[in-house]
Amino acid sequence: MENASKALIIVGGVLIGLLTISLFYYMFTNISYFADATSKDYNEKETLSFNQSFEAYNKKLMYGSDVVSVITKAIDNNARNNVTAGDSSRIFG
Repeated sequence: MENASKALIIVGGVLIGLLTISLFYYMFTNISYFADATSKDYNEKETLSFNQSFEAYNKKLMYGSDVVSVITKAIDNNARNNVTAGDSSRIFG
């Protein structure tokens, strides 16, 4: 009878250990998912903000001053982000 009770205690300890490991794994994956979602949300907001500054020029009829303004804005953005001709990897900073 004494061996059976010791075996039950050992099995209980193993089950508690497995539950603890499972809980830590579950928490870690949820924290990782939350960090990824936050980062993705920030990147989307940054992209929308960047695009919104150019949306004012998205129209059928543009005057010469509009063309000069959008070209100047694009050149300034490229200079600020160190983008050279043909380098599309750093467009959004």
